[in-house]
Amino acid sequence: MAIRRVTVVAGLVLALAGIGTSAEAVEHTTVKKKFQGYGVAHAHARCPEGMHVTGGGVATSAKQHNWVAASRPSDDDLAWYGRIAAPADPHAKVRGTVYALCET
Repeated sequence: MAIRRVTVVAGLVLALAGIGTSAEAVEHTTVKKKFQGYGVAHAHARCPEGMHVTGGGVATSAKQHNWVAASRPSDDDLAWYGRIAAPADPHAKVRGTVYALCET
């Protein structure tokens, strides 16, 4: 009988401490980084500390058909990299926004 009481008490202590519970809260956030330049512009949207990238993207903020926009995960899995270029006019002002979708 003493072993059973110890097991129940230990189980209650672990449950109150949050150890062994399967329902952990996952936090999500979106980081937005605006960038601009002449001819070519790029930026990293970096997740807050303790979070990692689950996706992202880049969008241009002007209506230029000849701009080349690209986005990809950064090498360190903590940021999303975006780049915009105007190959036809290297002196054109390019603007964009890169997004990083982050979670814990």
